[in-house]
Amino acid sequence: MTGRAIRRLAVAAMGMGSLLGLAGVAAPSQAAAVAAPVLTGLEKVQSEVMPSDVNSVSPKSALAKCPAGKKVVGGGGWTFETSTTAPERLTLTQLQPMDNVGDGHGSDGYRVTAAETAPGVSGNWWVQAYAWCADASSVPGWHINAAYDGGTTSDPQEQVEVGCDDPSRQRVVGTGAMIGGVADESQGQVVLQTARASGTGDIARAQSHEDATGYGGNHWLAVYAVCMDTPQGYEVVSDPSAQQDSETYKHAVVQCPDGRAPVNAGAGISTSAPGHVSLQKVFPGSQAEAGAVENTPTGQDWDYIVAQGICVDTA
Repeated sequence: MTGRAIRRLAVAAMGMGSLLGLAGVAAPSQAAAVAAPVLTGLEKVQSEVMPSDVNSVSPKSALAKCPAGKKVVGGGGWTFETSTTAPERLTLTQLQPMDNVGDGHGSDGYRVTAAETAPGVSGNWWVQAYAWCADASSVPGWHINAAYDGGTTSDPQEQVEVGCDDPSRQRVVGTGAMIGGVADESQGQVVLQTARASGTGDIARAQSHEDATGYGGNHWLAVYAVCMDTPQGYEVVSDPSAQQDSETYKHAVVQCPDGRAPVNAGAGISTSAPGHVSLQKVFPGSQAEAGAVENTPTGQDWDYIVAQGICVDTA
């Protein structure tokens, strides 16, 4: 990976052992004179699904849009099949928090894209996007940072990370990742394997991999971090899947402690996993859920996956 470029998007006014090393890590202490912000007006919104959205077209995207006066703080996405004969061939390729979704009103949101891996599916499926949104007045220091792998590459696996502007007082509350540089007709030939924060929440991480058949062209990987002044009750929690070998599907769930609310879901597959496997579900509900699947059968042990939640106090 060469020359990562870090780009400031917006500012509002105001191996596998490392995966489980994330769990139960709280933010660093703040100066007593400065009260940690408490998120208010927290709500989860999801993309609308119309009958015409359920089809066999690949790729397809969905957008969850925050209400006026609210900022996106986290999100996630999920692929659903209705009549496919090979649901395991669906993969997420974009999980992106956005400070302006282009609706003419400057609304925040969370965009999700999914695609079919080779050799594709013949039946219908759809994708849903989710966004956690909070009152703009309750997220001081809010901004979205992005990092890229420095341009297009033909490397089979890519990893990239990005942090907040002021790591001494800010933490990542939301994460995302996106694969780019791949033509629509080739979407699904590079898959997402990781989109999560670090254990302390100082950075966001992403990982992609060419699928089992490889990809002859260049591609790039982006990672996104939604940052703000460290909120009250901030903690990053993670749990592994029960499946830890070469199972075709792996599912992990983690819940926030002490009545705290999750504002983002993250997921991670082993750095040693082959291109046969990818993320299908990163769901930010009352608990954070992660689902990963073998898009193409493999006998290789690809270890457990991790579900991650970013937890905060709410008013």
